[in-house]
Amino acid sequence: MKVKYSLIICVVLLVLVEDGWGQTYDSYSDPQRSVPEDDFLYGGWVYFEGSGFVPKANYNIGYYDANDSLVISGEIKASPTGVLSSQIKLNTTSAGVWHAVVFEVTTDPPLTYDAIISSVAEDDFNVYDPSLWVELSHFLAFVSSCGIVLHWRTEIEVDVFEWRIERSEIKDVHTDEDGEYTRIATVKAEGGGEYYYTDTEVELTVTYYYRLGEVSHNGDVRWYGPVSITAWDMMPNKVEISASPNPFHSFTVIRYSLLATSL
Repeated sequence: MKVKYSLIICVVLLVLVEDGWGQTYDSYSDPQRSVPEDDFLYGGWVYFEGSGFVPKANYNIGYYDANDSLVISGEIKASPTGVLSSQIKLNTTSAGVWHAVVFEVTTDPPLTYDAIISSVAEDDFNVYDPSLWVELSHFLAFVSSCGIVLHWRTEIEVDVFEWRIERSEIKDVHTDEDGEYTRIATVKAEGGGEYYYTDTEVELTVTYYYRLGEVSHNGDVRWYGPVSITAWDMMPNKVEISASPNPFHSFTVIRYSLLATSL
């Protein structure tokens, strides 16, 4: 007798539901949220943006300071494309690692931050005391054959976008209001290290005053200096001589320039 077996194949369809997966949330130093940043100064703004959230869904967000205390919280709504945006002004003086934590709308941010806290997304960022914004080792000037060279070195740079160099021929000018200082250059910030700039538009025997501006991503400026220097030794290493006509038979005019006024 033949026994027929029927093979029944059961196909189990697993549907994976994204729940708390794929969300990204990051801190930015500019309102356009185009420059991701993890280092900020208290007293300034931090901007946040995330993606992968449920479109038009509501969420709770909490900001915790370096002492893990809740500074501020509130409800925010995702955009139709699942983008979540928020911002906070760092108006407290708690320097250290802060936390921006996104929760489901049904979860109220607790008063104290805990690393094992249940959240949808999180971003940690550093907050610095403005007095530790930049550690400038030195800022000095010296004369070379090409002009006046400015040299500065930083050990620490936080939230520095560029360096601004301004020059004056008036002593002890510290403000922009009098209009005596003129901007002569900007140098891109490199995050720390050695910087050089040569001012070639100088005249012999003139004393110049230079100040160095540290410009943050928000446009705030902190000034260093001024340093002063006189362009005494910036002279050519040869004597310029010309003759006309040249060649000549019986007579010519020789013109020359000296390195210094003759005695």
